[in-house]
Amino acid sequence: MKDKRRLSFASIIALLLLTVGTGNAMAQEIPDYKNPELAVEKRVADLLDRMTLEEKCYQLVGKSVDYNQEALTGNERLGIPPFIIVHGPFGGKFKRTPQMQIGTYFPVSIAMAATWSEALVEEITMAMGAEMNSWGGLANAGPAMNIIRDPRTGRSFEYFTEDPFLNGKITASYTRGLQSQKVAVIIKHYICNNQELNRHGINVTVSDRALREIYLPGYKEAVVNADARIIMGAYN
Repeated sequence: MKDKRRLSFASIIALLLLTVGTGNAMAQEIPDYKNPELAVEKRVADLLDRMTLEEKCYQLVGKSVDYNQEALTGNERLGIPPFIIVHGPFGGKFKRTPQMQIGTYFPVSIAMAATWSEALVEEITMAMGAEMNSWGGLANAGPAMNIIRDPRTGRSFEYFTEDPFLNGKITASYTRGLQSQKVAVIIKHYICNNQELNRHGINVTVSDRALREIYLPGYKEAVVNADARIIMGAYN
């Protein structure tokens, strides 16, 4: 009986010590970058200080992760998840395997602009963002909002319009709707990416007036009035 009591008492002491040890561990300060109560800027600065040069470089590397998706590589040591980018400014994850299709085919951009409705476009992209959220999409490679200079251009269907004013308004609505669901837009392609032929090598010559009156206003509208988070550079 005494042995049983001793064992019981020893077990209690061990549990108390374990509890104290756990409490001390929990009382230790967590790293700034893991503290949700701190400002994002402070968390990012702390995280960058902890990364090696190799890790910082590797963080810029992209890779294909699934159909219609790419991702910036994550960092397992520091718990940084991959940054998943969904390609196509009119939807999300259409196909996981050749045998199974999932996701919603939202209207292409030229169809959105044809509504002339900022409210409707925002409603569409809110639904798009919610769907992307459901399977981990963090950014959409869109809206594509280059001016439609020639309707025969291979990407005219995923641009909005030939009108700079309407282009900006629809782009801003698209941006507000998507980003309201905590999915970043990637407005593209900056700038004057208006043809498919030789788009990787063409040298675009454009006057300052045409640039500022026709090609730039949409980007300005999206950044200044809709807080677009990311801009994709053009090939040219």
